[in-house]
Amino acid sequence: MTRESRLLYLTGLTLFLFAVIGYLYYGSIIFPFPLNPFIFLIVVLQFAGWHYKRGLPIFLFLFAAIMGALAQPLLWEVLLSLDSLREFIKTPVMIWFQFFSAAGIVASAIYLLNRQKNHFTALLTTVGILLFAFGFIYNYTLSSVINVTYELVGFGLIALSVLIRPTYQPIHLLWILLFILEFSEWVSWALV
Repeated sequence: MTRESRLLYLTGLTLFLFAVIGYLYYGSIIFPFPLNPFIFLIVVLQFAGWHYKRGLPIFLFLFAAIMGALAQPLLWEVLLSLDSLREFIKTPVMIWFQFFSAAGIVASAIYLLNRQKNHFTALLTTVGILLFAFGFIYNYTLSSVINVTYELVGFGLIALSVLIRPTYQPIHLLWILLFILEFSEWVSWALV
């Protein structure tokens, strides 16, 4: 098992153990999904440290991870005072960070799509990009309730395509991580 696979395995195992402990104490499976952007950032930083010479693919993920972490209210609740936070929430800054994070993920997926030689995996990736983009637009413009199903299916299709034909090894494992994190959020929302 490579160090990247071990990191992914330990991340998934940590999420699973958190859910099991929550189930034993509270009788409900809830993953720590508000921490998912920070978990993704930590893993991407580790991948970037290991594979910084890979260039654009890892830096697109790094950009998306940083923007995703900056889009989280949890971060700003820690950094700002209550009065500053009230003023900050009135601005659309966090929505812009979320948009840039999604743009980084889409750019990374398009970069992946450009390198795929197999038509089937290219089709899976294209459909995954479209579903993720639709889910992002749906959640932030059309819906008053967060629904992560489209993003989950989109990440699942992209993760399936890189499992069938790995491109940019071992960076392709980050797509599997995105699927795992999105699945944990989906399960938490579905079981509420």
